[in-house]
Amino acid sequence: MILSIIKDYFLNSTLHGLRFIAEDNRHITERLFWAVCCLMSWYASALLMGSSWFQFQNNAISFAMETTYLEFHTHFPMVAICESPSRNRTNEIAERARAIIGDFGNTEVCKQLSHFRLKSSFIIDNCFRGRTLEFTGNCTFTNLSMVARAFRLPCEEVMENCKWKGEPFNCCDQFVPLETEMGICFAINSIHASREGISEPPLDMRVNSSTGPGSLYIEFLTNVEAFVLSRYEVPQMNTKDRNILRMEGTMIRHRAFTVQEVFNERDVHDLSIGQRRCRFPYENNLAVYDKYSYSGCIVQCRKDAMMKLCNCSTHQMPKARPEEHCNLREILCIGSHEDYLSVLRSSTGVRNALFCPCTTSCEDQIITSTYGSLTYNNSMELKSTLLLEQQNVPTERFKRYVVRGPLDMVVSMGGATGLFVGASLLSFAEIIYYFTARAYASVMLKRRSKKEEQQQGPLLPLRRRRNVSKSLLATRTNN
Repeated sequence: MILSIIKDYFLNSTLHGLRFIAEDNRHITERLFWAVCCLMSWYASALLMGSSWFQFQNNAISFAMETTYLEFHTHFPMVAICESPSRNRTNEIAERARAIIGDFGNTEVCKQLSHFRLKSSFIIDNCFRGRTLEFTGNCTFTNLSMVARAFRLPCEEVMENCKWKGEPFNCCDQFVPLETEMGICFAINSIHASREGISEPPLDMRVNSSTGPGSLYIEFLTNVEAFVLSRYEVPQMNTKDRNILRMEGTMIRHRAFTVQEVFNERDVHDLSIGQRRCRFPYENNLAVYDKYSYSGCIVQCRKDAMMKLCNCSTHQMPKARPEEHCNLREILCIGSHEDYLSVLRSSTGVRNALFCPCTTSCEDQIITSTYGSLTYNNSMELKSTLLLEQQNVPTERFKRYVVRGPLDMVVSMGGATGLFVGASLLSFAEIIYYFTARAYASVMLKRRSKKEEQQQGPLLPLRRRRNVSKSLLATRTNN
């Protein structure tokens, strides 16, 4: 039965060469010749289709440099201001915090917790005693997150006199709170910072040939770290030093830079994440931020490692649930793994450090520093100033585009099958037809004919005798 179906398919198939194998009047050498030709053609077609599929999966994207600078806008980088530990106004901040959270014990420990960077030695020395780590009573607080927030300064006491391209604006209407793993920072021009509760519209910080290069001026009232990053990224512990400007005392800093944006064609969105090897902000798989970014993925990776090692995360971790926060004793576990959690390693690294298999961001900005200066103000007023300035209007950007889309793959595979096998899409539909519908129909026809023969079986001898008599009578009449 199966052999008859296969033979029927070979004799009637539109695939080239198969009928010469199944025809009854063919010599064995002809059958072997066509069998070898068909096998070689199918093998060559499979190789080409496999190559097309591999190229589609692994080399579908390419980069190019665009220089049509009159046709696009470039965003100014994101600037995040994160407060640094300072000895100034310690007593004032402590009294303010005591009014919010009540008695908390050791002031220095609270300041360390508000700027926690995985180091717990200071907490051990002041809050615990001996190898058994008994509480000394110097640290009476339990909610570390509340303590950290109480010891942070509000935006109005961190910066003032902000200017965008020489035009003043209210700092705290534009620098909005941004949760980071180092605590609350204030960010401008970030896709991650929430403007909930702020009625003032955000500044349009796009620049082009008609607006001229952008510049941002800020005066700081306390020690801070200014992160200059792509507007799609977030500050984190492994941010490179070249992207961090530390402002203390009476510093006067000037930093000039260039910005190159990565632009994505519309067809890039249609490819899978594995094909383009990057994620768009809306393709978020993180719990710590609402939009995806490479740096946000690092933060998520560090949180997952903390949960695995200590069954809790730091009290400053973005969007962490209260039950996930470490208490004062559990934070010592985080500190004991500082060397592992604070350092990233590559997939080929052998160092005992954190490995985060994070996908890069599709939306990105490449910021290159071109000039920097640092001086000090002789004034008695403890105020530092920062001027960030684009050196020139961007004249180029990177473009990510599709070189092998789904249509290219279909055309390539169709050409391979047509060239070597002589097949089309309907040829593959024939295979399903011959081995399902046609095979079923053949079986049903044979059963029906067999049933009819069985029903007419007793009448067949009589009919044959009648036919013989009629033929004899006709012969005699003719004679």
